[in-house]
Amino acid sequence: MTAPSDVPVLIVGAGPAGLTMAIELARNGVGSLVVEKHAGTSTFPKASGISTRSMELFRSWGLEDEIREYSLEAEPFMSVRTTLREDRGIMAPLGFPTAAQAMAVSPSRPAISPQDHVEPVLLAHARSLPGIEVRFGTELVAFDQDATGVTATIRDRAAGRSTVVRARYLVGADGTRSAVRAALGIATHGPDNLGEYMSILFRADLWSALDAPRFGLYQLDGPVPGVFVPAGPDDRWVLGMPWDPRSGDAASWTTDRCIDLVRGGSGIPDLDVEILAAMPISFVAQTAERARERHAFLVGDAAHRMPPMGGRGMNSAIADSVGLGWKLAWVLRGWADPSLLDTYESERGPVGRHNLALASRQAPATPDGLVEDLGYVYRSAAIEPIDADGENAPAHLFPTVATPGARLPHAWLAGPSGRLSTLDLVGPQLTLLTGPQGQGWLAAAERCAADTTLPIAAHLVGAEIDSLDGAFCERLGLGADGAILVRPDGHIAWRREAGAIVDQAAELGAAIELVRGNRVTDATTVGAAALRAAASA
Repeated sequence: MTAPSDVPVLIVGAGPAGLTMAIELARNGVGSLVVEKHAGTSTFPKASGISTRSMELFRSWGLEDEIREYSLEAEPFMSVRTTLREDRGIMAPLGFPTAAQAMAVSPSRPAISPQDHVEPVLLAHARSLPGIEVRFGTELVAFDQDATGVTATIRDRAAGRSTVVRARYLVGADGTRSAVRAALGIATHGPDNLGEYMSILFRADLWSALDAPRFGLYQLDGPVPGVFVPAGPDDRWVLGMPWDPRSGDAASWTTDRCIDLVRGGSGIPDLDVEILAAMPISFVAQTAERARERHAFLVGDAAHRMPPMGGRGMNSAIADSVGLGWKLAWVLRGWADPSLLDTYESERGPVGRHNLALASRQAPATPDGLVEDLGYVYRSAAIEPIDADGENAPAHLFPTVATPGARLPHAWLAGPSGRLSTLDLVGPQLTLLTGPQGQGWLAAAERCAADTTLPIAAHLVGAEIDSLDGAFCERLGLGADGAILVRPDGHIAWRREAGAIVDQAAELGAAIELVRGNRVTDATTVGAAALRAAASA
């Protein structure tokens, strides 16, 4: 066993959740060690539906174009057919918006890009950032926690060599059968018997046999019951079929049998089929009873095991890691109180459980999925507890409403280098946005930045950056002198109109302390605390 090494964060799992966690930490100035027991990134397409919000995040990292290079253009609907060639003209929404629907409220749109393409893109980006080390073929053997962190033993599976790693925090991003979750003794709740299926991955030229438009999923109700799912633009497909293990083990799904099923389901008897893999899959809908145990956290499938309907698993995992990553980084850099980490569970827990209910069809979803994807509203101790009208914010809002806890709405702006979205102004810092008469907020931000070690970017929309259509304040619900404070994850922490405020620096300072996890008062609003502080100064 080699000597111990120290890292700020040890991440177990190099799938989308683990790589996103490493990227978000690095963007906020903190390094990490990522260990993955497999020899490399996924060799199977797995998830392929990338949501609007996930694409917004990839866009902010400069990865959107690279993701789209290997994406399939298809309509976000399920087409119901007897066989693939026999179109019955029946369609149903898949819970994703069309390009036009998405781009009415976002600078991005969803993509159909397989996970075995997405993971190498994320891996290359992670390795380009300082402080990230990724070790494949390395598994977590055991770990212990004490008052200041985690001591873990990891093992190089090929060399059989073990290493002790000391980390301040441990993140379990290791999937549905999470070793981290098991070691923590965290139970999962929910059904684990939603169905057994066989997933047949194959390559065949099916598009030439299908009329336009292309769809994201084809449901078969003929002689071969199941679904055909395109897995990218390179003629790879998945045929998913119900399977009763009592009728024969997985070995009974021979290559010849799989070819016959693909041909029967497609309705093309002489189709040239290359079988790439056949894998049994169990559908479950379970959530961990908690996502944290002292210095250890769970993200993605380790925290909530979702069936594939609606493509919510990978997208939830990406949002989990972004939501936790900046908070870990801020605590490690001394920018926030450790109590900020308590808000990970209170913010992401309800979203994960709701997404699980949607994926298992226990809750209704909107046809385009935009409210569920972009409109969820966080409630926690690090967010102003009431909206601008003094009412508690609902769990979800239409994604153009700028209320504390919600994602910053998108609006096109004109900047020195051309058109940009309001989302482009958000980065690894606090971002203050104010209207054309918000000079007082700019001065307040400058004063607060001088008084703290936190990076704060302040933008007045109406000067160097202006609204392309003049509707910025209207779209965000701000007066000409209003302001909103946005966190690194793109969610609004606080908003205020300047009219009746005595001291804008005190008001903004109290809001910043709230984001940092420092509760300045037991009062119901940050504004009340700021006014009292200003009055007594």
